[in-house]
Order: sequence, then C-alpha cells, then structure tokens
Amino acid sequence: ALRPMEALVVAVAMALVALLVAASLRRYGDVGLRVTVALAGIVDAHSPIASLASLHAAHTISTAQFLQCALIAIGINTLARCTLAIATGGISYGLRVCAGLLGSMACALATTYWIFP
Repeated sequence: ALRPMEALVVAVAMALVALLVAASLRRYGDVGLRVTVALAGIVDAHSPIASLASLHAAHTISTAQFLQCALIAIGINTLARCTLAIATGGISYGLRVCAGLLGSMACALATTYWIFP
C-alpha cells in the first residue's frame, strides 16, 4: 500500500543525498565523493548509487569512479547491516545474515572486476 508520508520522506532523503554527493565532488574532489558515498552507505546503498548513476550519466565522473564508489556504498552498507544483525539477533543469527550479505558483496566485486579488469 502506498504511504504518502513515507514516500515523501524517502524522496527527500534521496534528494539530499544526491545534493551532498554532487556538492562533495565539486568541493572536495574524488576524496570528498568517496567519503560522502561511504557515509551515506551506512544508512542506505540505493541513494548514493542513484546519485552516482546521475553523475555518471552527466559525464561528471568516469565509469571507474562510478564502480569504485558504488562498491564502497555497497561494502559499507553490508558491514552496517552485518553489525546490526549481530547486535539485534545475536551471533548465530548475525552470522547467517552476514554469510548471505558477504556472498552478495563477493558477487558484486567479482562481477565488477570481471567486466572491468
């Protein structure tokens, strides 16, 4: 079911991340971009990757920058989710969740380096 208030909050959050990512790239260059993507990745990987895709489509960042930053966002988000799973569900639950998340991260890394060696 559509929840307008939640949809609005998500849209505003994504817009803010997009603005922060673009502003950090302009102001601090590649290092600023990576730091901002990593910080945003703690909470969500989708927003920074959408922002990166927008920058890439506008030819503001290279394909290599896009892929590296996307992997940073996914990696940080994976670590955050593993930490949360262990903290809230205990070691046994957390390790099962981490196994799936780390497997997914390994596939993302392998695919990236297979396509773009």
